[in-house]
Amino acid sequence: MSGLDYAVFKLFHLSILWRISVSDAAPFTYFKLEPSEEEEIRRMILAHDPGPVSRYRIMAVLLLLEGRVARSLIIPPFVQDVRGRRNYVLVFGGCAWFYFPDGSGVPRLDALTLTEDGRMEMRTRDLLKFGLITQLWKKAITRNPNIAEG
Repeated sequence: MSGLDYAVFKLFHLSILWRISVSDAAPFTYFKLEPSEEEEIRRMILAHDPGPVSRYRIMAVLLLLEGRVARSLIIPPFVQDVRGRRNYVLVFGGCAWFYFPDGSGVPRLDALTLTEDGRMEMRTRDLLKFGLITQLWKKAITRNPNIAEG
């Protein structure tokens, strides 16, 4: 993708992370940013300051189901570790979104993150073959068994 407004796009995503972290809603009660991250993001949003690319890097994988973007899929947030670095994962809008608080430090991932000039390379994955989605779904069902009934 290109032509993104870096500040608007990044602050939108940070606001979602922050809102989920401070929410008392049932699907989000187990997901919390570190207190210092929560406060830092709150300040960034209020100041309309997206910060540098290296702080809260954003990366996405476009999710396909039978060749179409899985737009309606929403899975509760998840924290994972990639090569010793914590990152947050949200699934909405047809993508699995990855947020790296302290930058990723993984060169092959760095090339896929949102840039200050509004570019972002996105890989595609078949939803049914993307192991991370299976992990997220299992965790969501474990936390809320009623989720599978709908």
